[in-house]
Formats: sequence, C-alpha cells, structure tokens
Amino acid sequence: MAIINQLAHACVAAESLSEAEKFFSGLLGMQIQFRFMKGEKVIGYYFNAGNGTYIEVFEGASLPNDKPVLRHLCLETDSIDDIISKFKAGGTYIGEKKKGADQSYQVWTKGPNGLDIEFHQYTPESCQKTRKDCFVNW
Repeated sequence: MAIINQLAHACVAAESLSEAEKFFSGLLGMQIQFRFMKGEKVIGYYFNAGNGTYIEVFEGASLPNDKPVLRHLCLETDSIDDIISKFKAGGTYIGEKKKGADQSYQVWTKGPNGLDIEFHQYTPESCQKTRKDCFVNW
C-alpha cells in the first residue's frame, strides 16, 4: 500500500520573482494558487501545476551556470503520522510534525543525496485548498 499520493511541489530559487511570475503564470498559464507574504512584501509564489501539484518559487541564489537551485522536494500524503512511524521504525531520521504557515502539516527528512525532503498533509485550512495568501514570519 502506497503512503505517498503524488509529488506535492518542487521548490526552486529564482533571481527575480517578477520574472518567475512572467514565466510560470504569463508564459505557461499556471495560476497563482497563493503568494507567500512577509508583511506587505511578496516573498514567494505557489503556482498551480495541475492535479494538486505545485511549483513553489522563492527569490534566491542560483548556480554559476544560472540554473535555478532545487531547494527541496515535497511529497503529499494522507497520513503524515504513518510517514513518521515508518521512518522511526526503520531507524531513519525524521523531524517533528508541525503545522506550517500555509496551514498544512509537514515533516522533514534528508534524501540519500542530502536533498531536503518535505512531506505535506493538507488540512481544510491549507492555503493550497483555500487559495488565501500565506503570511510568514521567517
């Protein structure tokens, strides 16, 4: 029995949020599901990639060849508690469950190559469901 539903989102860095918006929303026609806000400032976007999957974009550094940095992968689950139990039973590191600023439950681990892996369990209040902007304090 699979405990992963699908890829929830891929998070990438962009040198310019306005250019990212032009590319993902303007060129590709992906709707903005919600914006990450710090006070009145937009610090990131959640673009709808269809079928409950998203591309999360934050302004940040890029590699020397100007390719965006993949920051983490996020996998959607219906039971984050089962993920935590499975990791603990296998003796594999898993972080603590918490509710993120987007009102989704999340827990983090590291993949075999050191890439951060996030697991998401949506709630009825999740910004992914409500399409409300996500206000952060980090």
